[in-house]
Amino acid sequence: MKRITYIIFLAGIVVIVSACAQIKPGDNIGSMTVEEHSMSTRYPDIYDYCIYSPEGNKPSTQLAECNIPLTSRIQVHIGWSANDKTSLNSNWDAMTWEMYIDNHQIALDEFGQWSDSGRPDLGVNNFVRGWILDINNVSPGKHTLRYSWTSEIAIDDGLIVHQPGTYEHVVKFTVAEK
Repeated sequence: MKRITYIIFLAGIVVIVSACAQIKPGDNIGSMTVEEHSMSTRYPDIYDYCIYSPEGNKPSTQLAECNIPLTSRIQVHIGWSANDKTSLNSNWDAMTWEMYIDNHQIALDEFGQWSDSGRPDLGVNNFVRGWILDINNVSPGKHTLRYSWTSEIAIDDGLIVHQPGTYEHVVKFTVAEK
């Protein structure tokens, strides 16, 4: 009897540890594979279909809903921008980020970050840092992308001073069957 209890206990631990595992590059969520984005490729971006317009300077949850045509790949980008590199660096150091796809936490630290310094030739002088992930073999149906950033101090990006707290963005998207 003790052996059966021990086996059930171990099985429970395995289930709990598996549920807590974060998705890394190349891991699957169902039939979908989450991959690090290659800057030499361009796939449809989730925000090509889902209108996202960040609002306000107080912690909140913002929701977007949209439909996406059937596609084999889609890219997702999240990140931060500021008017100058010093502000971007201090903002970034004060922020913690989380991302989930269909309630599976993404191990953002395992994915390469990208940076950009804007386009001064076009009058855009902002500095950007973040992640771009590709979702390969996107399955039809309903999905949820959720990400958040949190800071215990005010964040000044050069345009807005964001109050301390958690800013969450939820995108509910439906991929067409055919």
